[in-house]
Amino acid sequence: MGFRWGRWLSAVIIILFFFVSTVYALDSDEITIVSDKGWMTAGGDPAVIEVSVSNTSVSVQSVEFEAYMVVDEEESGGNISLPSTTVSYPVSVGSLTPSVDTTSPWKTEFYCEKSGIADIQVTVNYIADGYADSLTKEFPQKVDHASMYSFASVDYDYEATVNSVIPITISALDKYGNRIDSKKEEDTGGTPESFELISSPDTSEFWDGSYFTGNIVDVYVNSTGYAEALFRISEIAGTNLVNIVPSSGIDSKILTITSLADAEPVDIVVTVSPASGDPPYLPADGVSKFYITYQLIDQWGNPSGNRQLYIEPTDPDESGFFRASNSSGKIEISYGPQEIKGIYSLIATSVDNSSIFRETDIEFVSTDPTDMLLTANPQVMPSHDVDTAFMSELRAKVIDEKGNPVMGETVTFSIIDGEYPDSQLAEPYLESTSALSDQDGLAVVNFVPGTFETDWDATDYSKLANASCQVRAQWNTTVRQIDLEWKNYPYLSVKTNVTPETVAVNDTVTVTIQLIGDGWALQPDPIDVMLTADRSGSMLRDYPDRMVSLMDALEDFGIEMKEGWDRLGLASFGTYGNADIIDYGNRYWAGYDNSYYDDWEYISEHYAGNDKNYNDYATIDLNLTEDFSDYNTEVKALVPDGGTPMRKGLYYSIKHLRDNGRDDAVKAVVVLSDGDYNYYGDPLARGSGGTKWDWSDMQEKYYTFSDLNSSEQDMRIFAKDNDIKIFSIAYADGISSEGKAVLQALAEGTGGKYYYAPSGEDLEEIYEDIAGELKEAAGVDTAMELMFQDVEINNQTVPNTGSDTILEYVYDPEISTLIENRYGNGTYISEVVDQSAWWTENKSLHFDVGTVYLNQTWQATYVLKVEKAGNINLFNDSSYITFNNGTDTLKLPDTYFTAVADLNSTGVNFTSMDVSNFEILSSDTDLIYLRWILDYTGTYSVSQELSYHRQGDESGWIHFNTMDDVSGPVSSLSQESSFAIRDLPPGNYNIRLTASSPDTADDVEELSTIVGSSVDAYIKLE
Repeated sequence: MGFRWGRWLSAVIIILFFFVSTVYALDSDEITIVSDKGWMTAGGDPAVIEVSVSNTSVSVQSVEFEAYMVVDEEESGGNISLPSTTVSYPVSVGSLTPSVDTTSPWKTEFYCEKSGIADIQVTVNYIADGYADSLTKEFPQKVDHASMYSFASVDYDYEATVNSVIPITISALDKYGNRIDSKKEEDTGGTPESFELISSPDTSEFWDGSYFTGNIVDVYVNSTGYAEALFRISEIAGTNLVNIVPSSGIDSKILTITSLADAEPVDIVVTVSPASGDPPYLPADGVSKFYITYQLIDQWGNPSGNRQLYIEPTDPDESGFFRASNSSGKIEISYGPQEIKGIYSLIATSVDNSSIFRETDIEFVSTDPTDMLLTANPQVMPSHDVDTAFMSELRAKVIDEKGNPVMGETVTFSIIDGEYPDSQLAEPYLESTSALSDQDGLAVVNFVPGTFETDWDATDYSKLANASCQVRAQWNTTVRQIDLEWKNYPYLSVKTNVTPETVAVNDTVTVTIQLIGDGWALQPDPIDVMLTADRSGSMLRDYPDRMVSLMDALEDFGIEMKEGWDRLGLASFGTYGNADIIDYGNRYWAGYDNSYYDDWEYISEHYAGNDKNYNDYATIDLNLTEDFSDYNTEVKALVPDGGTPMRKGLYYSIKHLRDNGRDDAVKAVVVLSDGDYNYYGDPLARGSGGTKWDWSDMQEKYYTFSDLNSSEQDMRIFAKDNDIKIFSIAYADGISSEGKAVLQALAEGTGGKYYYAPSGEDLEEIYEDIAGELKEAAGVDTAMELMFQDVEINNQTVPNTGSDTILEYVYDPEISTLIENRYGNGTYISEVVDQSAWWTENKSLHFDVGTVYLNQTWQATYVLKVEKAGNINLFNDSSYITFNNGTDTLKLPDTYFTAVADLNSTGVNFTSMDVSNFEILSSDTDLIYLRWILDYTGTYSVSQELSYHRQGDESGWIHFNTMDDVSGPVSSLSQESSFAIRDLPPGNYNIRLTASSPDTADDVEELSTIVGSSVDAYIKLE
């Protein structure tokens, strides 16, 4: 204030002087001060200040220059700070060169790095009438800020309720610390510095002065150096980003603002668990509870967290209560148990808006048994003589009014209305006539089917025996009956299984369906096969003789066939006339080939038919027959001698099958030869036809059979035209590669199979394989359709629709749908298929089973999710199995399971959670150690998240630790964590702890501390 006091003192002296004498003093109006810059720029070119004096009667000795600027304490950042007072005072600023000028015109250059109004104080020293005097005058020099250099501050709320409006206030500095303002622009009419704000997501908006519109806005600094934008954050809970782009000079800055899902609710969605029934029901057993979840939703679809409901039971004996939602907008309570059946109601009303409410009905029902169901697995089965160990399982299920199983009820069983043929020797029976229902409500007894005559020579024997009966089950006055059937002949059967038999709603059941190919399980086509043997002389070679090895293999082949169902015939080709091995030209061949001393003994043991007379080069030694003893006799009567008229042997075999084979039978010729064909020529008829009496091997000419057309002279076409397959065997090493190729062509040209047997040891396996091939060809074309568009539940068929689903298919890459095939030879094949597309299209599962082979078990396993309670039958009349190319159909047996409400849910009414004593336990230069107490009365898990925020930073809360989940209930549980501060910048920090659980409101606690100084002092933020 000294410069103002000096001016006052000078004025007093001047006034006194006038009273003393008359002088010519200098007046301030006679001093003119001008600047060459109306606004100079801080740190820029200096302003030239020029002084002139108009009073010529005074002698100016010198002019002195000083510069001051008035500042306030808050803006300058000094040490004095009062909450509501601004202290202003002048400070010297800038530089004046020169500070004293003695030459007219008197000038100085003013350089300044601080913006504002600089008072240039000019003191004129002069002499008037011989007296020295001085006069001071001030000149305001306007100093604008320099270019934008850095942000000074960005003030905003970094979290707020969705769709709320928050101000974002921005200020910036130049490189000298001056605030960027609009004073010059307001004075001169220019455009102030600005910031472009760009936000995301698109649902966030800025105020443009009239409306909230768009996510881009420009805001300009005002005269105080602040720019403000009104920002409406997104209506969607989550993160909002605001990019602040200055108009010049510095990099942009990104703000993170969280839209909190805690707006007022406009809807309440109620979920009841278990949810089965309308209204949902549970047994009035004094144990079971409902678990009710209220989901609060705001007008934009977000959860409404930290909002209260008033929940009021309609039962006058119960009081209403308030509950707050958690951060997910959920409130969970439980209701029950009850021992009195009836319908109970709860009304939940929003405290924020009483027009938003929901009424929920729940029902407690009686657990008394009311009904019984009866099933058998399987319903069609083999007779007791076919499989003495086989039984059908009768299952009576006792249920209550909602389909739940009832334990401890007695069910009696009896056999009635039997239809038994004369071929049945023993009637069916029950292993027990009564049973108690178990925890699944099942009373189970075993049914043993009747026994049929097995002696083929008996008068009452039937190879197609079939019998049936009804079984009655009775519980109290409820009676159910089921038909059972048993057979002694092959027929496809099906077994089903579901586990568990009692399942909680929203859990899954595993369903298994088996199609079994082990005798009664399959209806194969019969087989008619001609075994066509080479009886040429070379079949005597080797030891044992090739013919002896063939005889053994042919007998084994007969064992593989089913006597009484399949038919075998025998053809052979070789010599014409008498076949006497002893008279044969090479008498060493019988037995050991290098000795003839064993010939008689060997022939006596193995060739009972020696010296046999064959009436043709190829003969039908045995017509097709079901009597396999005749077949074995004729096999043992084969005598090798002569050449290899294979063509004629094939002709007779095919012709015999054509004329005598059954229409429904699989027909095949199995031909074996150990040498190249010769007499009668080429079986493939590749050359010219005629009368062929040439014994030469492998000529393509052939004997013409008069009853065949030209194309059928090729034995492949002759066989194929009559639906006959040829299986061929090239035996030993005496056959050429060309001869093997002919045998292979015969097989492959008819759909059969070619084999090579280097020695007699290979024949048994080959003939067994051929028998298997024939049986496999006798398989049935099987398909299965499982339809679930409608499901039987509690004895009523109801739609299984998307809006009211009962069952839902579940794909699992490990077990659903698992297809397994187990074959009689031990082969196991499995694969997992995804049937989701079938289910999505029409709520069905389709299986192309294909051929079911004898001794094969085909099994499908799949998983279903159960979404409604009740007693459910998996297979209604819409599900079926077709086989024998669709001509036969089987219904799947009734297969029940019970879905019940989940009685094992956890939780209690009015659970609570509280975090207390959140404090700093200790600290060092690296870590702050935290501690708090957790109390929780529920039985879910509590999650606890820790985060921090540095006051003044643009970022929101930064997560730094997730505690291990704590399973409730817990009481006064001490929890500890640490906060790493070593790499954090100094400042004031807030630390937040958020504890949450599914059935309580969140508990949020905060405390404040200082990093970069002692952290012993902190403030808990309530």
